[in-house]
Amino acid sequence: MGPQANGFCLGSEQLSDPSDSMLFAMRNRVDRRTIEYEPDAAGIAELEALRPGWLDTELHQARLLARLDAKGAYLERSAASVVEHAARIVFDGFRASDLCGVGYALAALPELEPALREKRVTLAAAIQLGRVYRIPECLEPDDDWLHWAETSRLVDLRRRVRERIEAFKHRVKRVVTRTTTVPRQTEEDLE
Repeated sequence: MGPQANGFCLGSEQLSDPSDSMLFAMRNRVDRRTIEYEPDAAGIAELEALRPGWLDTELHQARLLARLDAKGAYLERSAASVVEHAARIVFDGFRASDLCGVGYALAALPELEPALREKRVTLAAAIQLGRVYRIPECLEPDDDWLHWAETSRLVDLRRRVRERIEAFKHRVKRVVTRTTTVPRQTEEDLE
């Protein structure tokens, strides 16, 4: 049997084609009864007490990044994007991109902040909303992204966002074939 990595491994003797072996990594399938740990209720309480201030900071950064992005203010510092500017000042670029999107979602959905504070929406779900709200052309009149963020599993929300963005990309990049007649010289120039 092959090595195990947070799941189990099927050896070649268990597969229909013995020349292959497959590794099935099963995240979140750890038997918690077998994990040794040391209780730290004070540490957990301290971490949970940081949430309000941490959320305030994240929302402030999100609004600021979206504002700078919308204004193109990052160009003042010779950056190609607000994410590049943030990375130059030792801010994680991926996090800056995510928070910038959250800033756009907060501007478009005033009820998103109370939903975040009341823990009806996770920050991870708000990041997904931000991916859509950064591209307003992706939005449709009957969309209820906040409801979907509150009621959907994160994996389902991610899929919905990805599908919407892909549909938008296909609409934008639509190519139409046209048949036309051109003089021979033009045809030769095109070749």
